[in-house]
Amino acid sequence: GMFVAVKKLDTISSAKEVEALEHEMKIIARTQHANIVRLVATSLQPETFLVMELFGRGSLFDQLHGREEPSRLSPQLQIKLATEIAKGLF
Repeated sequence: GMFVAVKKLDTISSAKEVEALEHEMKIIARTQHANIVRLVATSLQPETFLVMELFGRGSLFDQLHGREEPSRLSPQLQIKLATEIAKGLF
């Protein structure tokens, strides 16, 4: 079996929004990178959900800020992560 995370998205109201989301999900589904969780499934009707593999070490927020104790990531590694994320957005 596989552990997954399910994210509910805001309601999509127009056909154009559905088409744009479908296009984006196809791109995300083809993306394979060690630092990106894999998209397992999507549901557009009656509500919009994304099903992604579960990152077992918590969220990026947890890794940067720690859940109960301070982050184990060095400031240098945190800056490197932020830089790599920013590069991935453009």
